[in-house]
Amino acid sequence: MDSIYRDEKALSRAITAAEKDGRKRVTDGGGMFLLLTVKGGGRAWRLDYTFGGKRKQMSLGVHPDVTLVQARRKRNEAWALLEGGKDPSAERQTDRKAVQAVAVVEKLVARGGAIPGSFRAVFEEWHQTRSSGWSPSYAEKTKARITNDILPWLGDLPIGSIDEKALLECLRRVQARGAIESAHSTLQNCGQVFRFGVATGQCSRNPAQGMSGALTPVIVKHMAAIIAPDRFAQLLATVNGYHGSITTRYALLILAMTFQRPGNVRAMRWADLDLDGGMWSIPSDDMKRTVQQKASGRPHLVPLCPEAVAILRELHPLTGKGAYVFVAEHTSLRPMSENTLNMALRRMGIAGAEQTSHGFRTSARTIAVERMGVDPEIAEAQLAHKKSGPRGGAYDRAEYMAQRVAMMALWGRTVASCAKGEPFPIIKPAKPAGDQIDMATVAALLAQLTGKPVTAEVLKTALAVASKAAAGS
Repeated sequence: MDSIYRDEKALSRAITAAEKDGRKRVTDGGGMFLLLTVKGGGRAWRLDYTFGGKRKQMSLGVHPDVTLVQARRKRNEAWALLEGGKDPSAERQTDRKAVQAVAVVEKLVARGGAIPGSFRAVFEEWHQTRSSGWSPSYAEKTKARITNDILPWLGDLPIGSIDEKALLECLRRVQARGAIESAHSTLQNCGQVFRFGVATGQCSRNPAQGMSGALTPVIVKHMAAIIAPDRFAQLLATVNGYHGSITTRYALLILAMTFQRPGNVRAMRWADLDLDGGMWSIPSDDMKRTVQQKASGRPHLVPLCPEAVAILRELHPLTGKGAYVFVAEHTSLRPMSENTLNMALRRMGIAGAEQTSHGFRTSARTIAVERMGVDPEIAEAQLAHKKSGPRGGAYDRAEYMAQRVAMMALWGRTVASCAKGEPFPIIKPAKPAGDQIDMATVAALLAQLTGKPVTAEVLKTALAVASKAAAGS
């Protein structure tokens, strides 16, 4: 492109001559000129051009900071854009916004923030959106999985750029340290993040879908539990002979008598007990439920057998002045610790591979159903397991209450008898019809345990009374 001045000296002479003549600019060619007086003083390079049928002007910098050679280079670059059908002023604005965006991101990252559109940013948005419906422990566990095992490698990548290979490499690192179940849980959480990204328009696909087959399958390990009646009877006698803390011994016996989770037994509060009515009402907040279910759910009612009530009455002088029935070893302000019950079982010589504190639920359910003729649905209601089918987990306050009262009376007497060293009662249960427990079986077991005659008709009458009482509560 043609230029008028050979160098800066020639330009300087032209500037001097123009100022003497009163001219306001010095032209160099190709639409470029030096404006001799600008607002605030000084001189500035400008470029006149036409784009889209309109005359436009753009700045090329301030002289002498931008030399003649540099101004010409900028002019030539602008004309190259014009020849390519682009407006150099608009392109400059785009470049400036891009630079500003990079600067914002750099500041954000420096403060520990996430890059917009990255996997980290979408994960944080997903977690913030969904965690309000989770328990605090589940929310923290989910965040820890992704933070520790995914974000260091994929966090700053655009979420739409992550493919199956990159995700699988992260999951196999988790798998390599032996955390097979954690790898599958992390995959599940990643899939939820990608689905959220698709739904919010931040990515177009979910690479986690169908990937579980590429991971080592999870081998489900159930809590160790004794389900042979004779061995369970020996276990109960061992527990009853425990010479450690009396509160620990009684907590294990109550655990065996009630079918409830160790966490609920450890946190049992005196305020939730009706010893005269033989009922334990576990608040919804204390149950294993979602945040929504905890907020809207009813308490779980647990019928207490006379033997359990007797144990609790015996404990009341020891811990009744505080909130908790089974208090911590060094303070009455907190419930018994999580490991206390399992540690007591180990001290009794009962291996963790044979029985855990949580395993008492399995023992009770299995033996009650298979040995004592209890209908599985009644046992499941006592366990507070969510029902399958259209009714889901919506238990009625007194569902199966009459049958559960009878079952727990029978079970409690059986546990107490075995705890004293008696063998487990020998009886072959009849198959229950429908959703009813077998009255003849229960009557025969009660008669064997009490040493008194109990007929099925007497038991039916007692159940009818209990049912009316439960319906009125």
